Amino acid sequence: LVSCNGFDIYIKGTNVMTEQANIYLSGVTYEGRQDNIKSLLDADDIEMKVVRDTENKYDDYAIKIYLKSGDSDWKDVGFIPKPINRVMIEDVGLENITFTFMNFSTFAMADGNRMYGVKVALEWEVK
Repeated sequence: LVSCNGFDIYIKGTNVMTEQANIYLSGVTYEGRQDNIKSLLDADDIEMKVVRDTENKYDDYAIKIYLKSGDSDWKDVGFIPKPINRVMIEDVGLENITFTFMNFSTFAMADGNRMYGVKVALEWEVK
């Protein structure tokens, strides 16, 4: 059993179990991602792409999330947070996880500005 950011991941066992987690992406305030998220706020048909970022100099286990709407280009919106990403890669296997976009969130900042976040759902079976 591994606990990450408030949820438990069962890694070993004899029965097949379905695990789920709803998480907020990290890195949403860097490299223009706030603008990317803002451009998608009113979209109805959000698609999601999950990419292992093997060239990330800050995280050997980086998993980048891209979103798009309709015919628009894919937009980088953030990363699966540490240490969840490492567990997903080493113990579960990225190919065994179903990733689903859930929603955007808005946070009011002390200076009166807003920060936007992205929430995704993860689901996998552990044998």
